[in-house]
Order: sequence, then structure tokens, then C-alpha cells
Amino acid sequence: MAITVRQLSYFRALAEQQNFGRAAEVVHVSQPALSAQIRELETTLGAPLIERQPRRALLTPFGRRMLPHAEAILARVAQMEEEARWREGLAGRLSLGIIPTVAPYILPGLLAALRARDVSLDVQVTEGKTLRLLDGLAAGRIDAALMALPAEGEGLVAEPLFEDRFLLAGTAARLAALGERADQLRPTEIEPAHLLLLEDGHCLTDQALEVCGRGRGQINMGASSLGTLSRLVAAGFGLTLLPEIALAAERTAAPGLEVRRFSGPEPARRIGLVRRASSRDDGWFATLAETIDGVGGEIVGACRAGNPPAGRARPVPGAPRAAPSPGLVLALRPAYVKRRRTRHERRTPCATSRSLSNGIPRRPTSPTMPSRRNPSGSGSRRRPRRGISIPARSCGSTGSPPSARRRAAPTSANAGARATPP
Repeated sequence: MAITVRQLSYFRALAEQQNFGRAAEVVHVSQPALSAQIRELETTLGAPLIERQPRRALLTPFGRRMLPHAEAILARVAQMEEEARWREGLAGRLSLGIIPTVAPYILPGLLAALRARDVSLDVQVTEGKTLRLLDGLAAGRIDAALMALPAEGEGLVAEPLFEDRFLLAGTAARLAALGERADQLRPTEIEPAHLLLLEDGHCLTDQALEVCGRGRGQINMGASSLGTLSRLVAAGFGLTLLPEIALAAERTAAPGLEVRRFSGPEPARRIGLVRRASSRDDGWFATLAETIDGVGGEIVGACRAGNPPAGRARPVPGAPRAAPSPGLVLALRPAYVKRRRTRHERRTPCATSRSLSNGIPRRPTSPTMPSRRNPSGSGSRRRPRRGISIPARSCGSTGSPPSARRRAAPTSANAGARATPP
């Protein structure tokens, strides 16, 4: 029976995990299926590869000799699949790694630009620190990585993209405390006790320490993200170096954040795109680099155009503004309110009634006004009930309540004594 790529991949996973159950989870199969494939591979090779123990699976001496050959074959197969995937340029599936100090600010525009170019492109993004992205490149888990240059490692190809300059960020009070020397401020002149940086492991921290000329033990390094660092600085806890690409977003999230530019030459970092040298470039890498350079260059260009010279900090005009609340818009519309009539107005339906309905006078409803049922305009509008005759009221009289009229008909003397409403 011939050796298959599946058997070799199962063998490599078992050698790494040293457990049949964990190896089966890594390759997404059941444990019996993995055991059966390993036994078939041992039968084909004619010697045992695995030393089976109750809770462990160790390689035999023969298995240790066969493992490098299996890994080399799997690497060549992965290279074949990669070259076939990029035969039509930037298409199919793309696994892209980005450092945390760039990802949240460039990803919205970058993904929109890639989708506008090819809606069928499947982009898988991995956010991680520089060392993690370099390990992913070497292992073949990601195709390209967007990071700050230089990229340390062998067998890598880097394409320099846009320049990202550093700004001094803090509250207006802290920046004003710098005094007259703020216009000629250099990063090396910042007091170490006032400077806040990201935790160790971020390339931005290493670059900030380098431009400030400080050691790791002299500066407070504890924030895990630029968002946390910006909010601490906006609350007045110190100063920091903020890259241009993050200014618009962090200033919107932290309104109390103010910035000043350093005197020239301004400290900066170079953002670049990195890939493996063994990965064939049929145009996909150049296309991706051009797209990223366009999106990132537009962000830093807007920052430089809207940010004033050092010493005159103000909000960036290009920063997004919050949309007005829908409830506020509705509150500004005129409301239609219907006024409720009083008891006197409801009981006096005559021509001199002053009752209103939304400010419009009611139509006179005198009982003596001619109508379709009473052409002559005489007599009462109500039918007498139970033999009690109810005389027609004059327009100006209020009369007694209906209950009193049903109990006893008013006399002529009483009718003459009624008062006319005002």
C-alpha cells in the first residue's frame, strides 16, 4: 500500500502531541481513525513508528529517523498548494497578520478596499505581536504580515510602505507645562517619570525607547494596548508617544487628548509588508502592498494635513463626528396637541360657546337653527322622553343639568331667572 499525505500529517501531529487523543483533535478526526492510519503507515514501512504507553505515545528510534522525511514531504506539498493558490494573483484565500498598534486603525479601510477589488477574496486576519507573526510566517500559518520594519529573521522578504511619525500626547495642562521649550522639544528631553509606554513585547515600545534614549527600567511600561494608554494619558497620568495612524481614532475616544509635534527631524517608524522568500510572488504580494500603502498613506496624510504645528494643538478636522440622536431630531418637530374641552364648554353647545378644538371655534349648534330634520328651525332638537316636554333653550342660556330637566320641567318663572354665561 502506498504512503499518503494524510498518513504523514497524522504521524507528524502524533509526534508533536505525544498523545492519540490530542493528535486526533489537531487533525480534526476521531481517535480510532487516526490509530488506523498510523498502523497502516507502520505496515507499509515494515517497522513500528510509535511506542504505545497507557497515556503517552513516544517515537521509536525508527520513528525519529522517519519524522524529518515526513516533515520535508509535507513542506513541499504545502508549497505546491500555495503556488497553485496564487496562480491568478490576489484571489482565493489570504491569511494576513497585523501588529496590534496598526490593526484597529487600518483594518476597516483595508478590508473595504480589498472587498471593492475582489468581493470573493476570503481574508483571514491574525492580530499579534511581532514575534508571533514571524513564527506564523515561518510555520506557514499566515501568508504575509504587516509590521514595523526591520523584520528580524532569515528567509523573509520585506516591502517598505508608508512612514508613521510619532507625536507627543498628553493633556493640555501637561503640554503647557513644557513651557517655551515645547517648540524645540526632542524625545530625549522628556522626563522618564512622565512617560508611559506599552508593555514589553510591542515593537512600538522598543522604538519609543530607542528614540527617547532610555532604558527599560527607567520608564513605566504596563498598558497592553494603545486604547488603554491613550485614556490614561487623557486622564492626566503622564505623556506618551502616539503614532499618527492612531491619532484620529484615539482622539475621538478620548476627547481630553492633545498632541504636539516634535521639532525636525521627527521620530518615525516605517510600516512594511513581509512574506516568506520561498513564497512565490505572482503579483498578489505587490497588489496587496499597493493596497495597504494607499489606505495607510491616506490615514497619516489626513493627520498631517489637519494637525497644526507644534505648540498649537486642536482637534483633527477629519475626525469622525457622532451622529445626532434620532430622539433629538424627533423632539424638534412640532407636536399636534388637541386641547380638551372643559365641562362648561361640553354642556353649552350654542352659538356663543367659546370652546375650541385645536384653536378652531366650534360651529354654532343652536337648537333653533334650521336643519334637514327641522327646516323651520323651531322646536327642540331632542325627542321628549316619558311624556315630559322640554322647551327649546335660547342660545345664550346654560340651563340646568340634564338629570334635573328629566326630573321636573322648568317653569316660566325659573326660566326667566337663569343667568346668561359670560
